[in-house]
Amino acid sequence: MNLSKIKNSSHFSILVTFISQSIVLLLNIFLLRVLSNRLSEEGFGVVLLIKRFVNLAFPVFILNLHISLSKYISANMTKRFVYLFWSLLLSISIYAIIIIPSYFFKDRISFLFFNDESLSNLIIPLIFFLFATGIQFLTFGFYRGKHEFIKMNIISISFWIIQICIVYFINFGTSYSIAIERYFYIVSLISAVIYLSIPLFDYLSVKKSLVPTVGGTRIKEFITYGVSRTPSGFIIAFIYFVPIYFATKTISLTAAAYIGIIITITRMVQKFGEPFSIIFLPKFSHYKSQNNNEQINHKAKQIIEFVFTFPLLFGSFIYLLAPEMIQIWFGERYLTIVDYLKLITPFIGFSLAYLLLRGILDGLYDFPYLNIITFLGLAVLAVGFSVNYIFNLGVSGIVFSLGLAMLTLSLSSILILGQKLKLKFNKRNIFVSILWSIIVFGSFIFISPLIQFGILINILIKCILSLVIVIVSFFIYRYLKIAKFHELKLRLK
Repeated sequence: MNLSKIKNSSHFSILVTFISQSIVLLLNIFLLRVLSNRLSEEGFGVVLLIKRFVNLAFPVFILNLHISLSKYISANMTKRFVYLFWSLLLSISIYAIIIIPSYFFKDRISFLFFNDESLSNLIIPLIFFLFATGIQFLTFGFYRGKHEFIKMNIISISFWIIQICIVYFINFGTSYSIAIERYFYIVSLISAVIYLSIPLFDYLSVKKSLVPTVGGTRIKEFITYGVSRTPSGFIIAFIYFVPIYFATKTISLTAAAYIGIIITITRMVQKFGEPFSIIFLPKFSHYKSQNNNEQINHKAKQIIEFVFTFPLLFGSFIYLLAPEMIQIWFGERYLTIVDYLKLITPFIGFSLAYLLLRGILDGLYDFPYLNIITFLGLAVLAVGFSVNYIFNLGVSGIVFSLGLAMLTLSLSSILILGQKLKLKFNKRNIFVSILWSIIVFGSFIFISPLIQFGILINILIKCILSLVIVIVSFFIYRYLKIAKFHELKLRLK
């Protein structure tokens, strides 16, 4: 196989994206480690709140058009700059509308957002960071649609490198609000310039006219596809934002920092599912365009069966390594979070199912089923928060409510996709897989308190134990022929 074919293969695309997301994961950990050491717990809580809000708001800000770019450019490469032009035009227009009232009402927004008017100087840099994040996602979606996965992944990694580099140019010895303000201003300016320039150079290199022509382009359909999925993008980000906000309002900024760390670790684990979601959308869209129903059903069944194997074990490994993870990543002063983190670990594995299946649902169906799925998750979260507020369950109640919401997202994704495709599963194999995951988790609950040595010895013992579980699990799944582990065929041709 020549180099060109290797680069265009799905195996290579998934591998490169998986490596990229792993690098992003490590960079994220490093960035948070540096910020947690340089800021007070309150200041760190503010940074986490801003970052979660930006993740919440950017799909609305860009109308989820980064998803449209991935789908429609893949279908019609000649109109790629038309789609990008309209995406940027609409996004910049929304940004202009948002920033003006934000400036005049920043005191009120600060009180609503941070529960403190003295942090009003952070509202405009927050909007700038929102803009830069949106531009980065549009550029990411542009190259995802072009199937230029190497460039797409470089864009993803570079965004975190920029954030890390700027940390070392900021004097955090001043007021934390001033330091955070400067940090987000500089990161936003550099990022926006870079991610606007990359597609611009790409555009100029093919010598097109300055304003792309619209003829033959399904602009209305393109925008509708993205806008119809905006609720799901907003809601999923809201699910991971509102626990921090709820803690800020009902407990403290310190509690918000604790929950922010737990959500950050959860989202880091979910990074392992994102490469598949990124690749699945254009791949299953391609299968549909070829009316290849047999291939769709076969691959979808394999992927759903795979969900009940190793992804479910992730939570067990996080439970086992929780104390060491917190100590290494965030420092000893955050070790009080360990018990809260352990509370959400049973749900972490299930949360990967949503990530694996959402790309398939978006690739196969124009109807936005993710809106229904995310709404169900939000409803469960709302019920959990209501119970938490009535009985004053504190941080534990917030974390457990989030876990139930994650479980709802996953199960509803499996049920909807399975029902739409009328898939038939081997119930015995799924039952055995779930039972094995429960046995492993229960064993770790018993074993974990017995491993009390130095941190390096603890990590070594726990890693060896985890490796043993992985090997045993592989042979169990292989014997049961779950998700074709006897052939290891999860590839997409």
